[in-house]
Amino acid sequence: MSERRPGAAFDELGVRLSRRFPEKYHPQRYTYIAPGDGLSDKHPALLFDDQYGGVVGSGMVFSVEAYVGEEGEDEAIKLEEQVLVTEQGIELLSHAPHDPRLAG
Repeated sequence: MSERRPGAAFDELGVRLSRRFPEKYHPQRYTYIAPGDGLSDKHPALLFDDQYGGVVGSGMVFSVEAYVGEEGEDEAIKLEEQVLVTEQGIELLSHAPHDPRLAG
């Protein structure tokens, strides 16, 4: 989440962050790494593929999310946090706890 800072390029973040997501989960993944939460549906967004130009700006809100499940399996997990980008860094807007029993 900390890489979403003012001035960071959408396309560079998309490429760099998509490399962190394990290959075995790629067939089931979302298109989005972090869609924007604003007046326009899912825009701006950090994408796994087909990145586009633009930069992260102070005041932008993103949903940092992941759907993690292996192809052919019956279960998966979706995690999401909403963050506000500020000049000082990321401010976490969501405060619901993640239950560690669901990840094991």
